[in-house]
Amino acid sequence: MKIENDQDPTWTTLVYYVSVPAGHSVFQMMVTAYNEYTDFTFLATYYPQWAGHFINSIVGVAGNTTEQTYWSFENGNGTPFDRGVDLIGVFNGDVIVFRFTTWSAHP
Repeated sequence: MKIENDQDPTWTTLVYYVSVPAGHSVFQMMVTAYNEYTDFTFLATYYPQWAGHFINSIVGVAGNTTEQTYWSFENGNGTPFDRGVDLIGVFNGDVIVFRFTTWSAHP
């Protein structure tokens, strides 16, 4: 799992190696990372109407509606996912990239 920040030119990509059973969700992978790495934190809001979580912040960096920033996530090839973190399964060798970005950069 990689954490990147397009809004901060001084940001150094963070990398976390996480192992979860095949098919577990990206959200479950994040919970595992939280339990295994003391420097990995995140906050999420659960929305029952969508049966999933919205990622509010990662490592203390939070999205902001005024600044129109948020955490997107994509595969290791840069392809954004079309579903939320609860609906994407992780398999052996997958790289998940969380990218702090703006609404206009990733409409």
